[in-house]
Amino acid sequence: MWYYLLENKPVGPVSREDLMRLLQEGTLSPDVHVWTEGLARWQAASTIFELRGQIGPEGQPAARMARPTSVTVFGILNIVFGSLGLMCTPLAIAALWIPRQPGVMQMGAAMMAYTIVGYIVGFFCAILLLAAGIGLLYQKRWARQWSYGYGWFAIVWAIIGIIISVALMASGIQGSGGLEETAAKVGGVVGGMCGGIIGLIYPIILVVFMRRPNVVEACQK
Repeated sequence: MWYYLLENKPVGPVSREDLMRLLQEGTLSPDVHVWTEGLARWQAASTIFELRGQIGPEGQPAARMARPTSVTVFGILNIVFGSLGLMCTPLAIAALWIPRQPGVMQMGAAMMAYTIVGYIVGFFCAILLLAAGIGLLYQKRWARQWSYGYGWFAIVWAIIGIIISVALMASGIQGSGGLEETAAKVGGVVGGMCGGIIGLIYPIILVVFMRRPNVVEACQK
């Protein structure tokens, strides 16, 4: 039985046939370190004679490992979402200071402060996401790590945002004057919760795909 290293962590055991198939498909690169009983230490697959038949002579890959489709897709999506965040966030912040017409529900001081902080955090996250998207297209290790880290941060931030928004809106509902104003604030609570839940979809998918073995192996530069 054989073992191989991913991010310095041993994976296995796998049969010799399965290991050779992973090398042949390009899921594992010829530089991946492997070990089996009888080897004194971990060695690159390209240096082991019995595995060379799947990765070409002289330890050179028979075919260059192709970039996984998921890496390409998430690289493009990161660039798109990051660019949108950079363009829209300044406009959203500026819109907070546009005077509202009398009778339109006003945003409280606490909600205003929370919204501004959220926009600022979102702006810097957009920069990170844009850089990670570009890096993924070049199969950079740091780009996968940034994307994975962004996904978890976005999940936690969205959950916190839902809790804070509901709490602030609920406190505002208790002090509502008329039925119409109360209905508007209830609608705001429901809309905020739905928006937060929808906002969790992409980060969750990103976290799942950034942990896939073929993505981890592809982004090793």
